[in-house]
Amino acid sequence: MSSNTAKMDDSFISDASSTVVASVASTVVRASIESHSCPTSWSEDRSFDETIYYDQGLTVRDIERRRPNEQFAYVACAEIQEYDGVKYIGRHLDCIIIGVDGIYALGESDHRIAIGVFIGPGSIYNLALPMAGDTTTYGGFRNKSKHVELLAGYHGLQRAILVARHGLSDVTQIVIKSPSQYLFYVMTYLSFRWERNGYINTMGETVNSSTLVQRMLATVRELNDMGIEVNFWRIDGIALKDAHGLAHSAMETIDCELGMD
Repeated sequence: MSSNTAKMDDSFISDASSTVVASVASTVVRASIESHSCPTSWSEDRSFDETIYYDQGLTVRDIERRRPNEQFAYVACAEIQEYDGVKYIGRHLDCIIIGVDGIYALGESDHRIAIGVFIGPGSIYNLALPMAGDTTTYGGFRNKSKHVELLAGYHGLQRAILVARHGLSDVTQIVIKSPSQYLFYVMTYLSFRWERNGYINTMGETVNSSTLVQRMLATVRELNDMGIEVNFWRIDGIALKDAHGLAHSAMETIDCELGMD
């Protein structure tokens, strides 16, 4: 990145209010910058690696392009464009990012799980899902936190199906953004191995999460059959505050129902 830092794509002209010409030029630049489509080649392992496509100076916020009250968050264009000496980051309007997060609290006889799925700042597809039940609900899964992370990914994929069918008919790429290293590792590496060996782990036992992972893969393939690439993006949790906030609001709903402080 040069010293002339790229600006958010809702600021296209340095002084757009100065003249009518500048206003018209802004509209032209906006249309040009936002007319890009995603690359046609798909990632073989379903991973979204920002270091391959973008300068190292770009942050998660730069790559995830969104504006207040919009339905969707879009994937940034890899090529930074310049107009009148000012650089801009465009966005692929057929490529969206979905943030997912899950939290849980485990008791002696019951558990509380909450899932947050963030589609966009003003999206009707955002999800704050409270879940509760006995501790045996998930078949004795040894690591509850990992299972909750997979559940968040599953519900993110389910919302992706909803968006593809009813919200954004021309979408060609959906990136699932998560702070979970486990979700990323499962969907970009382990799932390929498990499908080959019949979902057997290194101890020779059936993978605890096999049913859930198979459902996730079925959803991925359903999206693929619609012409939509699905990728998984592992990021730091601090950059996922929207999905995390939705999960926390869902957990508060459960706590209120249970009468907890």
